[in-house]
Amino acid sequence: MHSKSKKVAAIAGATGGIGSSCARLFALNGFDLVIMGRNEQRLKDLEVELSESSTNVISATVDVRDLEALMHIGQYVKQEHGKVDVLVNCAGGQFFQMAKDMNEHGWRAVLETNLFGAFYLAKSFFELLLASHGSIVNVVANIYDKPAMGLSHSSAARAGVVNLTKALALEWARYGIRVNAVSPGVTLTDGLKAMTGANIQDLISRVPLGRAASADEIARIIYFLASDAAAYITGAVVVADGGLGLL
Repeated sequence: MHSKSKKVAAIAGATGGIGSSCARLFALNGFDLVIMGRNEQRLKDLEVELSESSTNVISATVDVRDLEALMHIGQYVKQEHGKVDVLVNCAGGQFFQMAKDMNEHGWRAVLETNLFGAFYLAKSFFELLLASHGSIVNVVANIYDKPAMGLSHSSAARAGVVNLTKALALEWARYGIRVNAVSPGVTLTDGLKAMTGANIQDLISRVPLGRAASADEIARIIYFLASDAAAYITGAVVVADGGLGLL
């Protein structure tokens, strides 16, 4: 049984490296969880793992491009919990392709997943966040202000998410809802390894701190931004890239 006195964290992209680290960290700190992702089996496995603690877990297989489905999830969570204290948006995706070779489907898929998805999540959970004067933390790849070759679609989408983060922070401050973003650099997740392959060591070699981040490190920054310790921070983008953006 869940307790309405417990805090609730909703995490989109929960089956990814950063998303699953966030889920474990919030559970460790006594939150009930709403975990969302596209891979049903991985989502169920994470639900079983998290449920072994005293954490109540709601899992929902969903694509963040589907506003109607997200609205239904929001309504269900409203019935079960009545609020959400933290919405963490780790959902996203990209692939390498030069702009001249990209078709409309590829362009739309990345823009809709990253940018539209961020808006749809915020809209779907607005009333739940309003009930708790909660906060949103968007995870944004560190190419929003320094584009990378072969990632024009993702660079455009991430820049949009950063500006959406700031716009919502400005609009929703009157409701006591904070909206921030974390921008990770090279982070050791399965997604990055799959996309970069052997080139990951080349990426790491460029980082001034000389190493990649772990997903757990990024999760701790997200947790900080969602915590009372960051109660006066809104509209911020915390860059965690080991100094890569300084080059």
